[in-house]
Amino acid sequence: MGAARHDRRSLIRAIERRFGTVGNILGFLAGLAWTIATFLVVPVVVAEDVGPVEAAKRSGQLIKQTWGTSLRTTLRFGVIQAVIGIPAIIVLGIGFALLVGGGAANRALGAVLALAGGATLLAMSVVFSAISGYARALIYRYAVGQPVPGIDAALFAGVFQPRKRRGFFG
Repeated sequence: MGAARHDRRSLIRAIERRFGTVGNILGFLAGLAWTIATFLVVPVVVAEDVGPVEAAKRSGQLIKQTWGTSLRTTLRFGVIQAVIGIPAIIVLGIGFALLVGGGAANRALGAVLALAGGATLLAMSVVFSAISGYARALIYRYAVGQPVPGIDAALFAGVFQPRKRRGFFG
């Protein structure tokens, strides 16, 4: 899959260079589409004992079947991470700026801010990685018709709807 990833990146970069700003937008959308299509690759590899190429294809199929919820889950996590992560990055940056360019008191404050920002980012990364893995496993189990332990199946009813074709982009 490494060669496929390299080829995809090279293609996206070529589009970005060739078409400027429009290419950057197209490159972003292509990367986003790939990220969405491969959302369930790890659970598919583990549960279905297939190789990476087949896992990517199967992940894409499952995403098509469960489009709304899996995409919304990813977007929600992204928004929450941005709301928490952006201020933490700002605090980390201010801390480093104070460490580099300040007097003794500023360096002490900078160290505290840098540690607080870094610790927040690390904790956020660990928590969201765990939540994301768990959510993907639940989505996968539901998508392939397996029971979802600890969650009433009625909660999933109506949440996962097959994607309907609506014209050129649908």
